[in-house]
Amino acid sequence: MYRPDPIRDRLGVANPAEIRGPAFAIIDRLQHVDPSVQLTATAVALCAMCDALGVDMRYAINVAENTLRDSEGPFTTHIQAIREYAKGEILRRGR
Repeated sequence: MYRPDPIRDRLGVANPAEIRGPAFAIIDRLQHVDPSVQLTATAVALCAMCDALGVDMRYAINVAENTLRDSEGPFTTHIQAIREYAKGEILRRGR
């Protein structure tokens, strides 16, 4: 039986424009730590949040993947900046 959940049911409802800036802010705050720690810390935070809120992590990841596709566009730079940071800075520092 389906039980409404105020957080889970709103995942993916936000306008992608509302997601881009906060996503970039997270990466920006982690720049000072080792690249492997950055990635692990981001994943741990997601796991802990999902666990505390009773949201299936796989569902949250699926919503994030869909939102990622919707967040990219010709006039947006945040998602591309995150990718470029990962490819450039994180990959370079991780070697």
